[in-house]
Amino acid sequence: MSITPLSVIRRDLLAEELEAMAAVGRALDSLSDGPARQRVLRWAAERYANAEKPAPVEVSTIGSDASLDLEGLDEFFDDGRERAREGLELVASKKPA
Repeated sequence: MSITPLSVIRRDLLAEELEAMAAVGRALDSLSDGPARQRVLRWAAERYANAEKPAPVEVSTIGSDASLDLEGLDEFFDDGRERAREGLELVASKKPA
């Protein structure tokens, strides 16, 4: 059994998508009437926009959790900004030879 790499599948899907876009472009280019193009675009959007309508997502709110408070957490981490400033001062104070 042969397994097709994901990159090949993605490339094929992209090729299909680009070909569909080209076909739509060719069809719209064949219409010389601007309002007719708009009607076709509206029809296509109405027909295909709901084809894969995502399911609604339920969102719930939660109360605040004191254990998730980040106040004072910075004491556990080294602030490299001060060391960087000190290093710049050392470099700036050295005179070229």
